[in-house]
Amino acid sequence: MQIGILGGTFDPIHKGHIEIAKNALSICNLDKVIIMVAANPPHKTDNDKRTPADIRFEMTKNALEEFEYIEASDIELHREGKSYTVDTLHYLKEIYPDDDLCFIVGGDMLLNLPKWYHVKEIFSLAKIIAFIRKGIDADYGEVVKKLKSDFSARIELVESEIKEVSSTEIRNKIHDSLPVDNLITSTTEEFIHMNMLYLSDEIKSLQEKVKPMLTEKRYIHTISTAITSIKLANKYGADTRKAHIASILHDCAKYVQNPESLCEKYGITLDKYELQEKELIHAKLGSVIAKNEFHIEDDEIINAIRYHTTGKENMTTLEKVIYLADAIEPHRKYDGVKRLRQLSMESLDEAVIASLEGTIHHLNNSGSTIHPDSIRAYEYLKGQEK
Repeated sequence: MQIGILGGTFDPIHKGHIEIAKNALSICNLDKVIIMVAANPPHKTDNDKRTPADIRFEMTKNALEEFEYIEASDIELHREGKSYTVDTLHYLKEIYPDDDLCFIVGGDMLLNLPKWYHVKEIFSLAKIIAFIRKGIDADYGEVVKKLKSDFSARIELVESEIKEVSSTEIRNKIHDSLPVDNLITSTTEEFIHMNMLYLSDEIKSLQEKVKPMLTEKRYIHTISTAITSIKLANKYGADTRKAHIASILHDCAKYVQNPESLCEKYGITLDKYELQEKELIHAKLGSVIAKNEFHIEDDEIINAIRYHTTGKENMTTLEKVIYLADAIEPHRKYDGVKRLRQLSMESLDEAVIASLEGTIHHLNNSGSTIHPDSIRAYEYLKGQEK
């Protein structure tokens, strides 16, 4: 059996890592690839800023569940001190004495291998598979020739068109409330937001405060709505930070005790539709709680929370984004939601119209009350089409 080993901090694991592993399986005829999560790599000095190793491992493990023959390993996490590749290879050789180990590296790492700790042992324990990007001018042929001469190294060069992805770029984008769905899997993105990794202090503080106010299922929905809203806001020109805040707080009043009494405390007047359909109260109350308890002063964010359930006439782009993200986030399951998700990538207004239309139709069929704001929102957007 031929076993590939791809090491790194994976902070976070991204699509580039996964594509390298998949290519190694198919191009190099490997039987499996082990993604080796490093605890304390010797070539990196910013250990205090790094996500704890156990969380990085769990994130990596989750990301790989859908990929056959690729698995995460935490063996380096159980060793104290620096994580040296040679020690890992020795350990794996004990586990797989009759199998061939193949250590997977990138082109830049190949150039630096002679400087690695006990490099001669590394070459004796494993074949090197080096992925190099097409069009790079570096003369890897000469490098390989020298390594073979100096260390009797076994090296396979693999030219690849895999797009280079930066973990630093991913962390920065998440910190700035920007979409990263083109860089990491949806599983990883949800894990990051659920565990509040890489978030700005502002967003993290809001999320920490709202989490105990929600059930576990509602918290997952909230996170998924936030991820969806960031993507929609970015696509349609709304402020992604405001979308992130509004979506994190949009259900903050969902489970408050005695909502009507709290409305009275805050001087909120409930109309007859809200008194009849109690489910509508949380949006109006939530907007006030966001202002008074979470200290949100931005009216655009407040209104996006206020109208995320019913919509309203002449909605802003942000209001449409939050309304739609709440309706189509990936954990929502109802007839027509797949069509709405597809439509949301084509036209924001058409997707909102279709969502309102579906809601009004459902409420009519079930004999429930339809709030006039929803009807006005629908009629206004349909009027804009003419």
